[in-house]
Amino acid sequence: NIMVLNDGGHVTKTGSGNINGDIILPGSGAYVEFTSSANVNGSIQLTGSRGDKGYFKHTGSGEVHGTIRVPGNVILEGSSKVYGDVYVGGTVSPLRGSARIYGTTHTESVTPTSAGACDPFDVTNMIESARPAAASNRGDFQKTGSSNTTWTPGTYFYNSFRMSGSGDLILNKVGDQGTFNLFVDGPFQMSGSGELMLANGVTLNIYHTGGSNHTQNFSISGSGSINPTSQFGQTRIYSNTTGIVDGKNAMKNR
Repeated sequence: NIMVLNDGGHVTKTGSGNINGDIILPGSGAYVEFTSSANVNGSIQLTGSRGDKGYFKHTGSGEVHGTIRVPGNVILEGSSKVYGDVYVGGTVSPLRGSARIYGTTHTESVTPTSAGACDPFDVTNMIESARPAAASNRGDFQKTGSSNTTWTPGTYFYNSFRMSGSGDLILNKVGDQGTFNLFVDGPFQMSGSGELMLANGVTLNIYHTGGSNHTQNFSISGSGSINPTSQFGQTRIYSNTTGIVDGKNAMKNR
């Protein structure tokens, strides 16, 4: 699942690949834009007030297999498809190209989430609470080249996280332990063809503050990806950046 918590938060996606989980944005004026062939196997929930945006827009050829709920408009172009019900506080713009909605469209006022409802997902507080469990701040994680790196279950805390090159970061179970918590206080960047590989039975929670001013991006580009097995909800991403949450191949199943 992907959660972006700030007012004005947004998720944009280009390229191919699937997002296997829900996209949840509880902030005011949040929006989601796809310009790709990506599929969403989950719901898209914009539960904050409309603000100046509050919309979902898809101009590519991908599909959404789940419910869409937004306080503003839904805009579908190209050959995009929605196979779930659509709840809009605004309007569904006239469908262009071969875009289709196969579920039922409901026009209703989407009740905004109160600020208090976001408190359990305060990523900044989560980062600070996690600092003792991580023993110490590990500095900057920088992975380059073609060799693979293996992590064991536990808590990892970094100022920044960067992967490039073709080497993978592999997350394995040890006995019955399989939970990984990755806290990133600044930018999260994956590029090249290296993948973050999750073994069967592993769960990964990524907490991303976007830095002290919440402007550092969470981005996945090139052919790199967070690549779980077929377990639904195996990876959860929590970000309160006001910058960009973008993934060309953010999460996909093999």
